[in-house]
Amino acid sequence: MTVALLGGAVFAPPLGAQEPVTTRTPATPLIAHDPYFSIWSFADTTTEQPTRHWTGTDQPMTGWLRVDGKALRFMGRGGAGDAMRQTSRALTPTRTTYDYEGGGVRLT
Repeated sequence: MTVALLGGAVFAPPLGAQEPVTTRTPATPLIAHDPYFSIWSFADTTTEQPTRHWTGTDQPMTGWLRVDGKALRFMGRGGAGDAMRQTSRALTPTRTTYDYEGGGVRLT
């Protein structure tokens, strides 16, 4: 008796590039390690509100960039520095990418 076993990948269609989500999502994943440790942005921009756990509990995370001695904030609410302007957000099943401008620089 002869048995041939073929992997499932043989029959799977080729995977293309992941297309970004274009609709407004209720929250955007920033860190998604497991259900107990994940941080999300519930706002349209990352400087509008504090970051949160998916349950809605605040889990504040702040990001700053210093340009020519001036602090610029690209994530988090309040604190030192002016908020950078968020110019875009790309959300795919495995990645979230933001673009910002401020202080004469662009940040991705």
